[in-house]
Amino acid sequence: MAWVTCELVELIQWEPIGADLSAGPAVFGLSISDMPPPTDDQLSSLTPEEWQRADRFRQPADRLRFFHGRRLLHWVSYHLTGHPAQLLTGPYGKPDFPADTGWHVNLTHAGDWVLVAVDRQPVGVDVESFPANLLLDTLLPSTCSVAEQQYVRGSKNATAAFLQLWTRKEALLKAIGRGLVDTLDTVPALNGRTFIPDDIDASESNWCVDSFSVDSVHVAAVAYQSFYELPTYYRLTASDLLTYQRFG
Repeated sequence: MAWVTCELVELIQWEPIGADLSAGPAVFGLSISDMPPPTDDQLSSLTPEEWQRADRFRQPADRLRFFHGRRLLHWVSYHLTGHPAQLLTGPYGKPDFPADTGWHVNLTHAGDWVLVAVDRQPVGVDVESFPANLLLDTLLPSTCSVAEQQYVRGSKNATAAFLQLWTRKEALLKAIGRGLVDTLDTVPALNGRTFIPDDIDASESNWCVDSFSVDSVHVAAVAYQSFYELPTYYRLTASDLLTYQRFG
């Protein structure tokens, strides 16, 4: 039976982009507010499939997050493999790099942030922004176990506590290769080590899930298998996206 260890990282250290990528999992963050409006040339770089996906977003802000997410994904792919991103879809619909690249990837975006996580082993990442109105009384029974509900209701900031658990669940499921499941309340997310139910199909792999604050209004989590290398966090700027030097 597989298990997961969840921890809260009180303060992450954003590292500048260098020539070498540290061993272990890495999270690349891009703040949309730091980015100038996309140019026509940049928009034209989207593939027809990406344009179709972008058109599904009704709100301009959602389309902008999608665009910057794809741009960051292509940048990361080029630095790791020397080629733009080519994604394959897993058995549960999770996009990932082809096996011959030697890398795994996951993407998330919400509010003002886009995050891409990479590792040599499967990895998952999720970010959420604090909503204006969160109906906890409606959400808690269907998404959290009894112990998790008690944790949220007993916290000084119930919304922050709920988002901490939610992002952990999402990151873990994405790392395993699953989407959101009907029994989300059975996905463990409390601090410490917990066994993963067999019906989640974790493939006997053990996991770490680290929660962290991206900023004062964005909560995130990254799920990974390495127990010897902690994640490294890189914050990119608009000028970073103009460079195409490969890592290593």
